[in-house]
Amino acid sequence: MSPSLTVPAVTADQMREVDRLMIEEYGIALVQMMENAGRNLARLAARIAGGAGGRRFAVLAGKGNNGGGGLAAARHLGNMGATVQVAITSADLGEVPSQQASILRAMGYEPLDVSALSDERQLSRLGDADVIIDAIIGYSLAGAPQGAAAVLVEAANAAGRWCRWTCLPASTRGAAAPTNLRSGQPPP
Repeated sequence: MSPSLTVPAVTADQMREVDRLMIEEYGIALVQMMENAGRNLARLAARIAGGAGGRRFAVLAGKGNNGGGGLAAARHLGNMGATVQVAITSADLGEVPSQQASILRAMGYEPLDVSALSDERQLSRLGDADVIIDAIIGYSLAGAPQGAAAVLVEAANAAGRWCRWTCLPASTRGAAAPTNLRSGQPPP
């Protein structure tokens, strides 16, 4: 058995300071941090699914840096042979997440812009995923998700699939396994 690693929960302010230190003090660019996070998240998701090849993944991405990490994970999963569906909360992405979305589009993926949906039934395909990756909201979450973010949370919950966060929301810190976005419990 390999030793387990316990990672302590940090506050949003502490995480902001970690990000600041990485960029300003250590010279690690945001795009590099996002790429590393996405690659490692893809590896974790593939392990949860029992491999990537032939598996189906849904990546739900917000417009910020957490979403950019999810978009990078989607690309890595696609490179591993997975079928990947990507849904974004808005086409108005931050600078670095926008770069990740451009790379995905160049590879033939067209993220579904949830804010522009005329029919939320288009999200029903999420239930086909073996694993859903939540990269909707990062450590800056304050209150319940709103708008397109709330639509994606509801769709993920309705899918009843294993879900893994790129960043645990405050209400679910300490959850040991992939968890339902609302209840904090493993799916049925």
